[in-house]
Amino acid sequence: MEILLIISTVLTLFGIFRSQINGSKPSGLIDLKDTTNKWISDKSWLSRLTPLFSGLVIVYNLLLWIVNGLNAIVDVIKYIFNILSTIILWVWNNIIHPTIFLTAKLVWHYLIVFLWKLFLSSISPNKLKEVFKRKNIIFSFKVTVQIFSVSILFFFISRLFDFGQVANYILILFTLVFIQFQIFESTNFFTSSSSSTIRKLKIVGTSIATSMAFIGLVLLFKNHSDKIILQGLGVTIAQISVPIILVSLYVFVISTFFIAPYLNKKDDNSFDLFDFLKQSSIRIVKYFYSLPFHFLGILIVSIVPIIIALIMSFGINLTTNKSMPEWSSTANNISSFIPIIKQNKKSIKSVKSEMLQQDSIYKNDIAIADSKIEDLTLSLNEAENLKSLLLPNQILSFQGDPFVGETQKFSFLETISASNYVIKIIKSSNDSIVREFDKYQKNKREDGIINTYVFNHKWKNPGTYRLEISPKNSCETGKPFSKIIDVDNKPEQKLAFKNPTGKNMICAGDTVLFKADQSKWVESWHWELPEGCKYISEDTESSIEVVWGNQPGTIRVYGVGAKGENQISVTTGLLVNIIPKIGSPMVYVDMIDDETINYFEYPTREELFYTMVNAEKEISSLTDSLNSASNSKLEIENSFSELQSSMNNQISNYKEKISDIRIEIFGLLLALIGFILFFSILFTNLWTYMVNYNYFIYDYEQEGIHYINSQISFYKEKNKNQPLLGWTILLLFSFLLIGILNLG
Repeated sequence: MEILLIISTVLTLFGIFRSQINGSKPSGLIDLKDTTNKWISDKSWLSRLTPLFSGLVIVYNLLLWIVNGLNAIVDVIKYIFNILSTIILWVWNNIIHPTIFLTAKLVWHYLIVFLWKLFLSSISPNKLKEVFKRKNIIFSFKVTVQIFSVSILFFFISRLFDFGQVANYILILFTLVFIQFQIFESTNFFTSSSSSTIRKLKIVGTSIATSMAFIGLVLLFKNHSDKIILQGLGVTIAQISVPIILVSLYVFVISTFFIAPYLNKKDDNSFDLFDFLKQSSIRIVKYFYSLPFHFLGILIVSIVPIIIALIMSFGINLTTNKSMPEWSSTANNISSFIPIIKQNKKSIKSVKSEMLQQDSIYKNDIAIADSKIEDLTLSLNEAENLKSLLLPNQILSFQGDPFVGETQKFSFLETISASNYVIKIIKSSNDSIVREFDKYQKNKREDGIINTYVFNHKWKNPGTYRLEISPKNSCETGKPFSKIIDVDNKPEQKLAFKNPTGKNMICAGDTVLFKADQSKWVESWHWELPEGCKYISEDTESSIEVVWGNQPGTIRVYGVGAKGENQISVTTGLLVNIIPKIGSPMVYVDMIDDETINYFEYPTREELFYTMVNAEKEISSLTDSLNSASNSKLEIENSFSELQSSMNNQISNYKEKISDIRIEIFGLLLALIGFILFFSILFTNLWTYMVNYNYFIYDYEQEGIHYINSQISFYKEKNKNQPLLGWTILLLFSFLLIGILNLG
């Protein structure tokens, strides 16, 4: 009941609300006030029933208002339905049909119809027959031979010599231009056209030259971007050069496919850059779209060449014991050939340098060894000579006369059967015995070496002496053997002497007094004057007067004693300088050095073998050293010979490696000639099909209006803003929906 009341109330309110909006009340609505007044003013008996009828009127009016509310709801629903139908029709006409249906039609046309046509076109019998025509096969084979000859030759040279990236890029660029030249020539041949290939190459050359020039300009500014002026100028250059580079490179690349058909289709064979960019840009999408069918056609026409290539590959593997991947690996290994040759040559040079060094060391070692052997040989000969001085019945001592105070060493060999010896030193002048030796050193006997006796004597007085040795035993005294010795006094040495005194700064021509050392032992003085000076007194006195000349110099003097030449002093001097005349420079001379005292030293006596044992030991040691030195020299020679042989083997190995690599390079070059033929046969049909396909696809379905253009025109006839309006609304709605989803 409550629900019915709520519904009645809501419907009544809807009816009143509708009446307020449109200003009309429900038809048949009774005015309760007027009716009530009318009934009250009526004198009939029915007026007495007015309260009852008033309730009925109210119920009646309420029912009319409820009906009016229902009508209002129905009208609202109809209004909403009309709005929705309008929106749906608008969405259909402006969004769904121009966008979704257009897309569906295009997808059907280009994914189904157009793909089917491309498929049929790619495997059409006419195209396949063109590939297998004899004249086309011969022509394409010649072209592929040229292309692969240039490509493989450039590959071989670049990999072999490693020119660097720039040179490799130039070779690749030249190869691409050469391939384009062959495409242009082949297009003319297959289409029986006489279009100028030179004209096409000029366009290609201009595009690539322009690109390279502006790329170089960009790199120039980039490399000097640290300079403010060039940096600022680079902003302008970049805005000019970058678009030109991109356009030129685009023309260079796309010309491979479309410049030949583009020029062949123009009556005057003229070239309009912007028109070419426009035409090629329109067709580039279609070209990429058709590539799967292009590859399908290539696969079909290449079946026979592939079979031939497989047979040839089997033959190559059977003949050379190398598969195609192995030959490919060998070809890629070309870049290591020259470095290996250079490395081996460097190794040869290094070994030769080491050989020279070792040869120098060897010669030096041999020279040292020879010098050592020579020295040892000389020492051995000298030792033999010294040994030869030890003779029976001969007294050995150093050569030359001894001096008083010097100790002299003597030795003699034992005499057979002598048990002792009488050794005397006798003065020859009076035949008196100076000394008789009762002690002397007997050298211990060794196997095979004769005994030797050694003794020393220190000479006290000069004179001539006789050293006499008499061997004896218990039965008799043998014949004596002797040696005459002259003993000399030690030479007298000069005595010290003071320097003379006197003026050392005088005028030229002065008479000057000089005094010498007046030691008591001096009996006479001997003066020496410089040139230009003269005595005016005795020159043997301790003091003299001298008239000096005009040059400075040293006056010198020495003293002589009573013993004459055995008592002479050293010569000493005094430097006398001349005071120059006014206006003249001073003249300087060096003083003559004073004579120095030479003190006597006993002479160094030669080394002798005073015993036979020492002689034999020294000779044995020298002989062993000489043998060792000779063996060492032999080892040096053998070691050097082995080292030289080893180094020669190394050089031979390096040369052999170089020879092997050169042979491998030549063999690989011969193999590459075979691979030129191999790839030329493999790609002959491909070349014919590819060139014809590029020419064919340029104008494929170009007759009449494009399907997409016809569909767009259809929608523009209905609404000139279509289908762009539909796409715009769809995109805006998509962005709005995405935004709402992201916010959620």
